[in-house]
Amino acid sequence: MNARFQEEQSSASGSPTSQSPLNGGSRPQVPESVWLTLIRSVAEGDTSAFGTLYTWTHAVVFTLMMRISRKREIAEALTVDVFHDVWRTASTYDPAAGSVVGWILNLSRKRAIERLRSDGVEKFLADRIDPTARGQLHRAFRQLTASERRTIEAAYFSRLTYLEVGVRYRQPVEIVKVIIRGAIDKVRVFLARAGEPR
Repeated sequence: MNARFQEEQSSASGSPTSQSPLNGGSRPQVPESVWLTLIRSVAEGDTSAFGTLYTWTHAVVFTLMMRISRKREIAEALTVDVFHDVWRTASTYDPAAGSVVGWILNLSRKRAIERLRSDGVEKFLADRIDPTARGQLHRAFRQLTASERRTIEAAYFSRLTYLEVGVRYRQPVEIVKVIIRGAIDKVRVFLARAGEPR
């Protein structure tokens, strides 16, 4: 680990420790300059710095993944994926875009949403549709517009409220509700037609 990081870490915490500075308690908050030096060391391939970053942020990433996925095994797998992403893309971190921890949490959200999009959107709709028609669900979902898909994803997989979805996409909350209801109805109609005798 480079000398600058060791010096800044020591000044921030008194002595190196395996406890995360994000856990609260009596430990002083680590300055952003320490996080920045740490992520730059990771970008240079410093595995010791990566180990420290993992130790300091693992708990908060895992907690976020549990909150989103609600399944421990999925949260564990996603957490591993996130830190793989951190290791690969540390050099792309831009301090102008926000804090190091914020960047890691953004990577976490993106990774979780990708997972939920791949196997969760269809499950969400399947829970609301006749089970005998689920074989056609994938094709049905492809019939939705980009706006319909992103609205459902934001509401159910980013776990935003209808109001927050509206703010994100600059739509009144009632329009958000209409888009979601319309998307589900569209899928139902597609599945009903797919099940008609030919």
